[in-house]
Amino acid sequence: MRVSSVIWSDVALVWIHRAGEAVDEFEASLVEIAKYFRISNVTLHNWLKKTDVEDVVRPGLNDADSAEIHALKKRARLLEQENEILR
Repeated sequence: MRVSSVIWSDVALVWIHRAGEAVDEFEASLVEIAKYFRISNVTLHNWLKKTDVEDVVRPGLNDADSAEIHALKKRARLLEQENEILR
């Protein structure tokens, strides 16, 4: 049985928030929390930065905005190609 990526992303979000809460609540270091969750401290740091962007705590593009920009750039390239063909 294959689990959809949506479920895995939900699981990852729960892990990330639990790890972030552990850092805040227990004042433990990222290294200690990462070791507890059996992930690298760099991975945990990147996940926490990403959740800060998603929660608008830190400036940056969230996943939805990034996907929209990517789709718009792809559409612009396609329109430019079609325009060249029509010339």
